[in-house]
Amino acid sequence: MKRTESHKLTFRALTILFCTPTMGSQGARGNSGICRGAFWPVVAVVSLLGGLVHAQVPGQPPLQYRKERTAELLDSISGPATAKSPRIAKTADGYVRFLGSPSADHGFPVTGVRRDDPEAVARRFLTDWADVIVNPSPEVRFDVVRTRAKESRSFVRLQQKYRDLQVFGAQMTVQVDSSGRVSCVLSDVMRDTSVLDSRTLTLAPTITREEAGQRAIQLFSDVAREDALTSFAASSPELMIYEPPVLGLAGRTRLVWVTTVRDSVGQSIGERVLVDAHSGTVCLRVPVIHRALSRNIYDAHDTSNLTSRTFERSDNVDPPGPNPTPTPPAAVNLAWDLADETHEFFTINGGRDSYDDDGGTITMTVRYGYLSWEREDAWWDTETEEIVMGSYVLWDDVLGHEFTHGVTQHMSNLIYANESGAINESFSDMWGEWIDLSYDHDGMRETTEYRWQLGEDVHTWAGGEPFRDMADPPSLEDDRDIPYPDRYEHPDYWHPLAPTPLPSNDYGGVHTNSSVGNKLCYLLTDGDSFNGYTVAGMGISDTAALFYEVQELLTSGADYHDLYSTLMQAAVNLYYLAEDEINLEKACQAVNIRNGTGEGVIIKNTSGDPVAVFEDTGRLALKDSLTTGVSSITPGADAFVVKDGSTVVAYIDTTSGENGGKMEIKGSLSENTIPGESADNIFVVRYEEGSAVAVIDKNGNLKLWGDLSENDSELQ
Repeated sequence: MKRTESHKLTFRALTILFCTPTMGSQGARGNSGICRGAFWPVVAVVSLLGGLVHAQVPGQPPLQYRKERTAELLDSISGPATAKSPRIAKTADGYVRFLGSPSADHGFPVTGVRRDDPEAVARRFLTDWADVIVNPSPEVRFDVVRTRAKESRSFVRLQQKYRDLQVFGAQMTVQVDSSGRVSCVLSDVMRDTSVLDSRTLTLAPTITREEAGQRAIQLFSDVAREDALTSFAASSPELMIYEPPVLGLAGRTRLVWVTTVRDSVGQSIGERVLVDAHSGTVCLRVPVIHRALSRNIYDAHDTSNLTSRTFERSDNVDPPGPNPTPTPPAAVNLAWDLADETHEFFTINGGRDSYDDDGGTITMTVRYGYLSWEREDAWWDTETEEIVMGSYVLWDDVLGHEFTHGVTQHMSNLIYANESGAINESFSDMWGEWIDLSYDHDGMRETTEYRWQLGEDVHTWAGGEPFRDMADPPSLEDDRDIPYPDRYEHPDYWHPLAPTPLPSNDYGGVHTNSSVGNKLCYLLTDGDSFNGYTVAGMGISDTAALFYEVQELLTSGADYHDLYSTLMQAAVNLYYLAEDEINLEKACQAVNIRNGTGEGVIIKNTSGDPVAVFEDTGRLALKDSLTTGVSSITPGADAFVVKDGSTVVAYIDTTSGENGGKMEIKGSLSENTIPGESADNIFVVRYEEGSAVAVIDKNGNLKLWGDLSENDSELQ
């Protein structure tokens, strides 16, 4: 982990305010401070937060300017007095990635527009605060893609463009409340367009649209050689800008042609291909097939040629039902019933009318595949918006999984690669399993033995293992013969992200890393103890409502940290009680998605070696041990000291001897808890400018969002 180092204390990613009960001032986000020896940098901090300007001072570092503007944005929040802070996450360069109000009664006001026009409110907010989200450029704009109203809030989704060219995957969601205030912003966009502004990268393509299409088709030449009946075609390429960091990847900005390549027979191959418009190299491949009351059911008759399928059953004929075939095959009738259950479940738990929330016809083809492995295949086609299922996988959880890909496409539209693709897959696993747990088939509801297993019916009917186990991911292995991970960036099981997502690397582990979200879903639904946290189960309906709300907020390139941020905002939107928010925090901590940058405060001894680390995850690492309930603390000359007035309530020994790293507090220790805001807190460590992750109050009580690591091996 990257940490900010200082002999005694430092400022960086965290906001740590210094004051005393007599010198401090209490504002909207509470009173926080620290006393240590003769070190009292109060004036510097107050001037930083109080001397804000709207225009960057010439020669002022951009990062410093963004910090001041962000502080001004946080101070603009309106609402009743509260001890809770706005939630914020920033990039390494200080841009705001996520911003959320602390409760449904709070928001960030805008002026000069009608409060009942959420699109106008979102645009005005971006006009006022664009400089904390992107480097201002006259060529950058954000076009509204969709606005959805839901109860007392609206969700405005915007697409970033440079001139008239889309930035691939670069989106922003803005939540607006009924009072015309902004409640939440998630931005996953191209922050710095200087390479375009300076014309270092020209926007005039070197290769033609036709050449780009041919180069994309060439990717599949091996398949064409193996099967003479299969040919490929590319859609008309569209010119876009590709910024790899938007998708969490490294690389330079490129001008690209974007096209979709499809096969002509089975239609089981489909990828969106990004071709560099100057060099002709392929930059990115993303599948459009994710391996959907109105129903159309087709039968492929156990072949892999979809062009010869037959139309068997539909709601869209008169009379509805088994037409035009009077006696459809059993597989067709089963698909008919399963589609009805899936549609009903989303109606009950999301108020949704089909995959597109507009009554879209659920079109399915069953009994796909001639070979055994083909019959175990199923997918959602994002181009045709249809589901194809082999004979071995026509089960409720598999159908629910594929249908949810359609829901995701019409909500967050998560890009099917790396972390966004893993979250996409996890959402499908969640809803598929909830449907499996909610409906009886032949009088047999999901048994305890197979609860939380995906594809367990394939296991019992066709042999082999279930696809995934949501309750215990590592109990099964992925295609690498490595256990599925049950927490974010698991040191042994996490699938590395792919700079070039390909089928051979599972597009950056979309089917493997999805298990992190799956474990989170299991914990929230059923409850359990895991990774040092005990989580109370919320049941299927409440957990489904939570994740459905998240789909409104996520952008298409979101990662697991964005999932955490939007889960907490969804909890605000759904009016969670304080204890329910804490329960959600614990679940996110358990799977490590509530994870800071690793930057924090390092306490060093007189020799310059670290003896204690307050991480921005809320974890405290000590070189030695902690003693609680010390009635009278007498620190040495070299010590990190926290005082209430003249009374020492906590200290860390910073000598170079054997006692270095020993900590004493007058009060008690609380781990894995939300410290909260209080005027009694005299030492506060925050994650960014938002939530407190570690506090020491005037009674010497130490509260940690994470856990305490004594005699930490990294500090020895």
